[in-house]
Amino acid sequence: MPSQERSEHGGGSPSVALSPRPKRWCSMTTCSLCILVLSESSSLQERFEHTGIVDDIDSAILALRSALELVSNDPAHQERLLSMLVGSLRCRFERLKKLEDLDSAIASQRSLVVLTPDGVHEKYCSIRTLSHLLRMRFDATDGLDDLDSAIAALSNAAESLPDGHREKPFV
Repeated sequence: MPSQERSEHGGGSPSVALSPRPKRWCSMTTCSLCILVLSESSSLQERFEHTGIVDDIDSAILALRSALELVSNDPAHQERLLSMLVGSLRCRFERLKKLEDLDSAIASQRSLVVLTPDGVHEKYCSIRTLSHLLRMRFDATDGLDDLDSAIAALSNAAESLPDGHREKPFV
């Protein structure tokens, strides 16, 4: 669905007008801020998926990036915010086909892989997601380096799983 202006829908967003750092963020704990941004960003992304209003996904991405700056010393919250940012960037890429969104999603996913501790299932999932994003970029650009990197990431994902894990391939 093509991008539409908010004025066509009876005005601006009723509950969300996210600026880079809204005043209400100032007195919030890191945990509360993270929960608020994740919730609002998820809602904005879902509305974008249904309506095609680009301002919604732009606001979600802006809020996530701003929140990431505020929690730069908190890996647990960074992981959640980065994961949501990757999803929002991917969503916008799938709709608008702007390669810079996919590039940003890949860079953010690489950061998430680094942040995720070794030996946990989430590391495997993060590496698999990186592989999928690289494959998407290969499909969009025919860059063989991306396909090679996607294959290498899948191999690394499998290696990150303990022996005997149900998702680890037998070799």
